Amino acid sequence: MPEEAEGGKDVAEKEEEGGCKKCCFAFLDCMATIITSIIACCSACWRVTKEYAIYPVKQNLVDTFDSVQETLFPYKQGVKVPYSYTEVPSFKFP
Repeated sequence: MPEEAEGGKDVAEKEEEGGCKKCCFAFLDCMATIITSIIACCSACWRVTKEYAIYPVKQNLVDTFDSVQETLFPYKQGVKVPYSYTEVPSFKFP
């Protein structure tokens, strides 16, 4: 009497995965790797662009705007905060 596996089937009759199923799983694995790599590259490119290209341009625009404002409106020059830090009340525990 041949050995029986789970469910009453013979060991020799055990179903194996078909070639199409293996091919589909391999394709999905490759696509997942490719898409993950593309997302990582795009994310890195955006971060580099943002930190090393966009931020310095923004800072130069802000500095230019501030200098134009101080040139056109001289009363805006000086300390931006109307009080010094020595006049700010502080709270201390006894």
